[in-house]
Amino acid sequence: MSIFIKKHDLNNDIMTAEGVHDVVYDLIKDSKYILDVGCGTGVFANTLQICGHIVEACGLENCKYNIPFKNVDFNTQLLPYNSNTFDAVTAIEIIEHINNPHLFIEELHRVTKKGGLVIITSPNVENWYMRIYYLLTGKLLGFNYITMPTDAENNHISPIIWQIYKPFIEKYFIIEEIITNRSFIPLLRIKLPFTNMFFADTRILKLRKK
Repeated sequence: MSIFIKKHDLNNDIMTAEGVHDVVYDLIKDSKYILDVGCGTGVFANTLQICGHIVEACGLENCKYNIPFKNVDFNTQLLPYNSNTFDAVTAIEIIEHINNPHLFIEELHRVTKKGGLVIITSPNVENWYMRIYYLLTGKLLGFNYITMPTDAENNHISPIIWQIYKPFIEKYFIIEEIITNRSFIPLLRIKLPFTNMFFADTRILKLRKK
């Protein structure tokens, strides 16, 4: 469980990979006004609020916490916020669920203030076990291309392949850091002492709006 969440939340209602919330918070902790996009049940947004940040949130699920929340289907709607509004915007493990990640990135850019931060996390589809799985099966582990986007249990539909998205992201942002949460052997759940992208479970992007 995330140390950051463990300190502030007693509901243990966490849906992200281990360590992701800790890393993301360290990246945005100096930002005051934060939007959590694809907030799930609102655990991360609630923790931000407890830590003294001004927070808004949006997504498909109903937020369980007393946070300003807007229901948004990212596959059919734009973000319902004014341009240049937030000091930081987080999109934690949501972009891989979206039909049009390019438009989604543009929307994250639009609602962020100039010089503000956007944090995007997604499954690292280029790590060692993803490569082996694809070599053996011709499929990406955890991605289902025929499921409907509303199927919350199995709707990873857009793999974020870094060499494809990097040039597009650089049109809008300065890439300040690319960080990982953990490296481990799936199924066996054995952690590895490596932190580079060949071994990492999740890719975490720290982006600065130009």
